[in-house]
Amino acid sequence: MFHWDNTVKRIVFVLGGLLLIGGLLIVLNPVLLHTHILAKADYQSCGAYNEEGTGVTLLNPFRFRAPERIADEFLRLASNGKCLPEVSEELCRFLAKRPLPATNWHLAYRRDVGNNVDLFYRLGTEKGCAVANVGLERTGSSWKISRYGVSW
Repeated sequence: MFHWDNTVKRIVFVLGGLLLIGGLLIVLNPVLLHTHILAKADYQSCGAYNEEGTGVTLLNPFRFRAPERIADEFLRLASNGKCLPEVSEELCRFLAKRPLPATNWHLAYRRDVGNNVDLFYRLGTEKGCAVANVGLERTGSSWKISRYGVSW
């Protein structure tokens, strides 16, 4: 009987460890699933170059959202030809001349690599498929816009 108790303890310990590792992977990864299988027409209307901005994405509900809040504020201001105070002067001049051509958007995909986050937004526009990419870089405890672009 004593041997059975040790075996059960080992099994519970191993299963608990696997659950912990699986849980950490889920919490640490902002995208749980990204596929084009269910969105073929959407993918073709946008072109192959917009792979990140098309398809079906299941985002992790437990992801760290600070970069998304900053990017959303950036896009809100960019749609009016304005920018955040910490954005480069060059990008601000660009946005003043060419405001973001949309008034609504939704997060389509997110890619985290080290201290960088790339966010891909589907834009609500009458011109067809448009995807905005906002890149952010973490410096210390804050996030800064490092890249921006729109593809049609």
